[in-house]
Amino acid sequence: MSLDKTEKLINSISDKSPMLDYLFNKGLKFDKEHRSYHLICCEERSETNRYCCKHGLMDLSVESWQEGNFQIVSVCFYFVQNGDMMKDPDIVFRYDIELGPLEMPISYQLDSMGIYKEVFHGDGKIDIGLLKELQEMLKTTVEHCKSFDYKVREDLEK
Repeated sequence: MSLDKTEKLINSISDKSPMLDYLFNKGLKFDKEHRSYHLICCEERSETNRYCCKHGLMDLSVESWQEGNFQIVSVCFYFVQNGDMMKDPDIVFRYDIELGPLEMPISYQLDSMGIYKEVFHGDGKIDIGLLKELQEMLKTTVEHCKSFDYKVREDLEK
């Protein structure tokens, strides 16, 4: 790949952090502790799936932990299939604690389709196309959550 084409691809990567901005605005905190949060559309639960509201909108699960200098955040919708929790999807991103919150997607998992993809490969290569796709998915997820006014659920046992 030519240097110009590589530079264009790199420059097309977003330097925005819509999901982190959204989660911070919801009051979620990320630090050394492993934290779990649950965002819901409404309190009235589905009769057939406890991970959905009565309108069929899936809850958003957020987990956070640290690995070295990186804060890792998992953003996931779940549904239940044959008694198993299914990720639909799970997008994991990270940011460098010292450099600040610039979300960098690192993996994608969609259980119902048997899909798991990583942005960074062991050979040092980066899947720029997947990185851009996941950034767009995070942006779309934020728009979805905002449009349905998702709220942080304080009591996970409800």
